[in-house]
Amino acid sequence: METEIEELALPKWPALLVQGKDVTEEQAREIILRTSVGWLDCNDKEWNEIVRNILGKPMKRDYSWDDDTTAAHAKVAHEWADCWPSVRPLYYLTNDRIASSWIGGPKGWIDWQGNIFCNTFNVGKWPGMGGLIDEAAALAEAFPFLEAKFQFLNHESGFTPEDEESLALLTIEFADGEITVDDSVQEPMTVDLGLEPSAIMMRFESASSERGCTEEQLTQAVGELKEKFPNIVDRSDWSPES
Repeated sequence: METEIEELALPKWPALLVQGKDVTEEQAREIILRTSVGWLDCNDKEWNEIVRNILGKPMKRDYSWDDDTTAAHAKVAHEWADCWPSVRPLYYLTNDRIASSWIGGPKGWIDWQGNIFCNTFNVGKWPGMGGLIDEAAALAEAFPFLEAKFQFLNHESGFTPEDEESLALLTIEFADGEITVDDSVQEPMTVDLGLEPSAIMMRFESASSERGCTEEQLTQAVGELKEKFPNIVDRSDWSPES
């Protein structure tokens, strides 16, 4: 059964639908911090620097550095990443609620208020079902309180192929720290919450449209995470002259 699922193919950019039971705001803060990957950069350079300092991340690599400086930076960056309690593996089922350059602004399958939903974006590109199942299992283990249903469709969000029916090709349910996988083709569920077109247009009118939270929210979230994971390190003061 597992082999058959892994051999099935999803489209290049399958739409993601998520509906679930709300969690507390404290649980939401932990989920967001542990499922955000990469450098959390956007086009708002001021916000990038604020985020980096709160998270304790070293500066980004400067490609003008010599080999020794680059190696020193890589060591510090890996040290920070190894101590940050990210859910692993995680590539597709991430959240971008801190910073995002996506046209719709910060996005994800959970928000800062603890609402669990998603109906406006895709995962990809070319996700494999086996990989998605592995990521879902990692999420369930990290957040046993998570009660949700994820569906992956046969088309991109908002675009059903001509002469084709909108279908869910993979459904994963979370409960009690475990997942249930259903690879039968079925009708997509209805997710009522989402970003309206008018809200998307408002992103173009705000200088802070790529910021997903306030500085105070992020500071609180990181403080709580450090209490739970005391091995987190702060490398924000690293510089080539260090």
